[in-house]
Amino acid sequence: MNKFLIPFVLLNIILVYLLTVSVEVGPIIDDSCKEPLPKDFYGTMRDWHCIINNRKRFVVFIQSKYLNRRIHYYSNCQTTFNPTVLSSHLLMCGDIHPNPGPTMANINSTSRGNLGSRKQNPEQKHSSLFCMCMNARSLKKTLLTPENLHVSNLIKFQELVYSESIDVMFVTETWLNSDISDREILPIGYDIYRTDRSLGRSGGGVLIAIKQDTFINCNQISSVSMKNLEAVAIECTLPNLTKWLVVCCYRPPDSNDMSDFRSFADKLFPVYDKILIAGDFNLPNISWTDSNYTATGSLNQNFCDVLDDYFMSQLCLVPTRESTILDLLITNQPEHITLTAVHPPAELGMNSDHNIIISYTSKSPPHQVLSPQTNV
Repeated sequence: MNKFLIPFVLLNIILVYLLTVSVEVGPIIDDSCKEPLPKDFYGTMRDWHCIINNRKRFVVFIQSKYLNRRIHYYSNCQTTFNPTVLSSHLLMCGDIHPNPGPTMANINSTSRGNLGSRKQNPEQKHSSLFCMCMNARSLKKTLLTPENLHVSNLIKFQELVYSESIDVMFVTETWLNSDISDREILPIGYDIYRTDRSLGRSGGGVLIAIKQDTFINCNQISSVSMKNLEAVAIECTLPNLTKWLVVCCYRPPDSNDMSDFRSFADKLFPVYDKILIAGDFNLPNISWTDSNYTATGSLNQNFCDVLDDYFMSQLCLVPTRESTILDLLITNQPEHITLTAVHPPAELGMNSDHNIIISYTSKSPPHQVLSPQTNV
């Protein structure tokens, strides 16, 4: 028995070595290469982007002196390459999968452990919109984990949105620019409305991500990127034809003027009966209480005057950064909004210096104000 075992092991080792040293992988990006590639292509191994059947796939090219064929890897299916017993032996190990990686069905059905208690129950899914507001402090940045692994903040953001099935996501300080497309932010299932910072400055930026089919229609009606205000405004129509003005705002901390916000409000607020605004306004010198507020200084008072003029209520009464309330949830329909919690970002897998606001927008009262504690 041993005399057959040793050659068999040596053969497997040789095959693994040949496949390892001679394989290149690359994405197929169009549909112009339906004929076999020239023989000399397999020896050069330089341009390994190809196009087959107008579908995005992965192709492995093997040098001709080892194996004169191509190996196709299709998304979510078995490989077409099965030349020897090597692949079957790998599968027999029990912990090898021919197509590793999550599918969107897995992403949408996966609970985030301790976040399971915050997922919508069936009644809320039909009667309410599940909303979150967060200051990302850059969706582009890379984080170093305790295990010394580099993890993209954008990947963590995608995990949060998909696993919690968020209906409306407000994000401030995205730090995005035109080099990053909407499909890179949330590849499927969401429509992205954003305003990136202009004027040659880095940082800033606002974004609203809306799950598809949440509304029967969404139109971006305003995009503002000025020194004292960054905002994006969406007109959203529910199936009952009720229209909401949904706004995400970021006011830079070095802003010393409220005129941009006043002009923005005077232009849009009179047109809509239902308004929901979320964002980081960087106004720490306003003391918010359940029924009133106390503003210190003319800048803060001017902001509160805008809210008063349009009968707005500010619902977040819990600190969102250290001991201050910088991130606000504002509406003229407080009976339709339930602010359920303000959570530390690490608890939701994010990296930021701001807590994350979680709320529900419902058609039916009663309105519940968050008590002065982190979780309710």
